[in-house]
Amino acid sequence: MGVLSRYVTRELVAVFLLVFVLLVCVGLGGRFVSLLQEAAGGRYSTEALWWLIGLRIPTFVQLIAPFSIFLALVITFGRLHADQEFVTLTSGGVAPGRVVGWLQWVLIPLALIVGFFSMQVTPGALKLLSEMALNEIAVSEFDAIIPGTFRSFSKDARVAYVEEVDRDKQEVSGVFMNEIRGDKVVSIWADKGRYFDEPETGNRYLMLENGVRYEGFPTKHDYQVIRFKKLAQRIEPEEVEQLANDPPTIPTSELQLTISAEAAEWHWRIALPILTLIGAMCGFGIARVPPRSGRFGRVIPGLGLFVLYYVLLVFGRSLIAETASLQIVGLWPVHVAMALAAWVLIQKSYRPT
Repeated sequence: MGVLSRYVTRELVAVFLLVFVLLVCVGLGGRFVSLLQEAAGGRYSTEALWWLIGLRIPTFVQLIAPFSIFLALVITFGRLHADQEFVTLTSGGVAPGRVVGWLQWVLIPLALIVGFFSMQVTPGALKLLSEMALNEIAVSEFDAIIPGTFRSFSKDARVAYVEEVDRDKQEVSGVFMNEIRGDKVVSIWADKGRYFDEPETGNRYLMLENGVRYEGFPTKHDYQVIRFKKLAQRIEPEEVEQLANDPPTIPTSELQLTISAEAAEWHWRIALPILTLIGAMCGFGIARVPPRSGRFGRVIPGLGLFVLYYVLLVFGRSLIAETASLQIVGLWPVHVAMALAAWVLIQKSYRPT
């Protein structure tokens, strides 16, 4: 690489890293706030937050990297045009095609990294994330209860309330539990309780003491009332969405192209590194700013073009998942159309005047 190519590459990489880190921090920050609220509500333990955030990083990387390099190209070459540096390069005999060759030293490795994430890292991370989230939620419905507040479970089919909790002794006091079983309602009041695990089965129980159990139908007056000294109440894990067999969590080598949903996932994973390359070429083609418009003059049109590309990919992915005949066609028409658009933009923008 010559001096000029190193100069352009250095400028591009610096802007890319700045944009990439900023977008990742914003994306993860928003997700962290959401998880923090769920942890405060008892859905996850605070110890699991960092793992849940870390396992989402690959998904953010594979989506943010193509957008970051696109935006970096628009900003970098917009500045070169606004400061007349690109005119100086072309006057010295540097053709736009040669600049495209320089860019490949950055784009190809980045596309390979995105492809590695989309094909290998992200599916494994999502699978581990789903398993960890399920374990966190299913550890114990009781563990999620906050003293002095009502906590609903299983789509509001169960409600629990305790006045005080001693987690060190695993004891509670002032317990109320209400569950809807079809048309029947079961309500339990107890002075105190203690929860424990059964080693043989792994089930969790809450041993309630000095309470009353009501069972019956709300529209009838034949409730069964049982007073008890002790009552072992099994704590059912909250029903959560199983993600183990979802296409995003399946390893790439195990995806079956004969199944529409898995074929759509396969084409999506292939599309992300292609998006990185073709999207970057679109950014280079649209980066030339009009006179007196400033270095950021093409950012908004560029964003519109990239969003269009991304939306078309998402829309195509949905069509593949719903239409068996599109499994072979995949997302290639979108890539071809955008590659043609990039070629037209480069030819038009960098045509000698």
